Amino acid sequence: MKTVRNLLFIGIIVFFALGQIGRVGLGDYPIFIHLYEVPLALFTFLVIIHLGRAPLLHPRLKIIHIMAIWMFISLVISAFFYSWYETSIAVLYAFRLSWYVLFGIYVNAYISQASSQYLNYLTWIVYGLIAWFAGTMIIQYFLYSDIGNIAYLGWDPHSKRVVGLFLEPPLAATFLALSMIYLYQNKLLPIYKYISLGVLGILFILTYSRGAFLAGIVTGAYFLLRRKRWVLFGGIIGVTLLGFILLGKSNKESTNMFRTTSIQSRIRDYQEGMEIWSKNIISGIGYNHIRFEKEKYTNEKFVEDYNPSHGIASFHSSFLIIVVTTGIVGLLLSLFGCIQLWGVNAFTKPSVIFLSVISLFDNVFLHPFIILIFILMVTLSFFRTSRSFQA
Repeated sequence: MKTVRNLLFIGIIVFFALGQIGRVGLGDYPIFIHLYEVPLALFTFLVIIHLGRAPLLHPRLKIIHIMAIWMFISLVISAFFYSWYETSIAVLYAFRLSWYVLFGIYVNAYISQASSQYLNYLTWIVYGLIAWFAGTMIIQYFLYSDIGNIAYLGWDPHSKRVVGLFLEPPLAATFLALSMIYLYQNKLLPIYKYISLGVLGILFILTYSRGAFLAGIVTGAYFLLRRKRWVLFGGIIGVTLLGFILLGKSNKESTNMFRTTSIQSRIRDYQEGMEIWSKNIISGIGYNHIRFEKEKYTNEKFVEDYNPSHGIASFHSSFLIIVVTTGIVGLLLSLFGCIQLWGVNAFTKPSVIFLSVISLFDNVFLHPFIILIFILMVTLSFFRTSRSFQA
């Protein structure tokens, strides 16, 4: 059975490496899954059978239990206002999110029983993922810099920006930021570490994601000011502002740092979100009924074979999604959960800051790709500090 679990884990990594290419829809229904989620579900199920319910009883997981109960309550309340079809789809997505949480809890417990050699293998697997995605970003930027020809599949027509297999600049930037934090804190030879950080940093800049840049500045400020590196902090701020000015103006809207179309889009998005949230401030509309509410705000057809929209089922901000779907109670619970997560280890502190800031502007915190890589990095970072093993 252990061999089966290990093979399933390898399957998770292999299919995850496909990025958005591994995203598939289920017929004509507005339901999408990623191929890696199949082995992920099976792996989690087998580990649950293997370890039982003990991992769920950890005292630090109380906030997760409360959040899960509240999400279920908000779904039950919302069921009275939506059709069985709409509620069924919402339940499926809630179940999917819950499965990621279970994966995070049980993979942590599973790895805690692993040998140092096994931890080494997992560490190099994460290194491999970082190298793979960075490599595909470089290839995409130079050989496929304009992805406008796949706009008919529902993706934004980004041009001259690093998106890689994520196909969205904020997701690519977030993966790069988490990777830089992870590599900086790992035991690598300085020459490998700083060359890697340099390459990832350049790719990060070429995403032209302003939300990511702001998140990076805030995270860098926390990191440097906490260590009282005042001069270095001032230098980085100066270089950042200079780079913003030099890179800012562009004839292409996609790479124009002073573009206003995306700002206007986000303002409209927030306005719609606030209006939908006002229907049920306490418990929200239930996770995930957003698609059916947002469809009322436009005459555009969002679900069809050749023009599916990937934005209609969510909002730009992860926190806006949370407050709209689970109400003010869900938002407060989530903020408390972020504070608790922030204190887990050295990796989570800057990572949670970055994720929180960028998630004000883009749906990053709740995206499956980011959830998965974050879980793996947090888990390995935790055991790297609690055990002595050579990475």
